[in-house]
Amino acid sequence: MKSISGIIIKVHDSNEADKIVKIITSNGDKLSLLAKGVKKSKSKKSHAIELGNHIKIQTNNKYSIPIITEIKVLNEPFHWKESYRRLILLQLACEILDSLTAEDLEDPRFFLYTKQFLYMEHRNFDLSFAIWMLYMLNVSGNLGNLKNSVITEKNIKLESVAKLTDKIGYINLNESEFSQKIDAKIIKSQLFALKTNLYSASRIKLDEELTSKLFDIHLDWIEIAIEKQLKSKKLLY
Repeated sequence: MKSISGIIIKVHDSNEADKIVKIITSNGDKLSLLAKGVKKSKSKKSHAIELGNHIKIQTNNKYSIPIITEIKVLNEPFHWKESYRRLILLQLACEILDSLTAEDLEDPRFFLYTKQFLYMEHRNFDLSFAIWMLYMLNVSGNLGNLKNSVITEKNIKLESVAKLTDKIGYINLNESEFSQKIDAKIIKSQLFALKTNLYSASRIKLDEELTSKLFDIHLDWIEIAIEKQLKSKKLLY
């Protein structure tokens, strides 16, 4: 028997009665677990098997996939369930985390940042989400030095910062005819966020248009990093 705590990031059917549950553990490891019988109407575990739930479990590790023998909900992201859009954002966050992590890639920051993100009070959901995505890109090793051009490695000039559609990071506007100019407030916000924590970064003052732009940039970078389109993204637009 083994005791584990973690956050549920994916749930899918295994057969008529069972489900496979993926979690990010407190150590930042990704585990797949078997929840037997949770689809039965009398199951006492079914209420606990929901995306975003912070759980503590006991497992039987005698099988190829560890079996959940006991489960306790430590916290639930209730405020993410207050609207359809927030539910989609929760689904998107879990999909991103599942896509950026691997079972052999252990980093406790995946868990710590996500736990903070899911259970903190949000002044602006989209801004907090955008910052969390930036942290996930950084922890997973997909984010380079935003101060340097991804083409020439020269210092980025804030008055002419630009982006390409197929690169994570920025260039100077004159380095490519295919670049798109970016408001300097975007990169300043990113650099500040990377130097602080989510609580402080979520108080960055960006208007609705720039917040939306920041969100979209990070979402595009996530898809570049994982080399595929996010299914949940389609539900937002």
